Amino acid sequence: MGLSTSNIKTALHTWLTTTTSYTGDKVVWAYQNAPEPGTDFISVIPILSMQRIGQDERIYENDADILTRHRRSIIAQIDVYGGDAFGVAANAYDGLLLPNIHAIFLPLALSADYNSNIRNISSLKDGRYEARASFDVRISAVYDSTTLADDLGWWDSVQYTGTGGMLGLIPETTVN
Repeated sequence: MGLSTSNIKTALHTWLTTTTSYTGDKVVWAYQNAPEPGTDFISVIPILSMQRIGQDERIYENDADILTRHRRSIIAQIDVYGGDAFGVAANAYDGLLLPNIHAIFLPLALSADYNSNIRNISSLKDGRYEARASFDVRISAVYDSTTLADDLGWWDSVQYTGTGGMLGLIPETTVN
């Protein structure tokens, strides 16, 4: 199946709209080359970085296909702009502790936890002070991918022929 970035975005968006007063159009993805949605909004970088957790698990199936189970640690960056940016960030941050928020991530084979403190990144914008706050969230993801034996080019057929005691025990076999 592979890593589903749409699942990550869905979970992040649902969490942020559930724990803040911001509606769906006030939670946007960073770097979209689109106008800002007004003065108060949240900008999300859903995958700031990604790291493998341990070794990937490989399961060799009976048909010689290989199922690989991947475990990844993903950092998402949350930036809140305008108004009570720090308070809004704190509500979202604290919301990660709630069972109903964990329930958003769990069915998507994801979990989320803090990865940083909330940072005050307020600065000037168009000659005026703009309140801003930022924090990072660590998302743990588990997903599978399958490598088909046919794609590996290991073999087209297997055939055993020979003499001796094994000849009668192993029938001539072709695997396609």
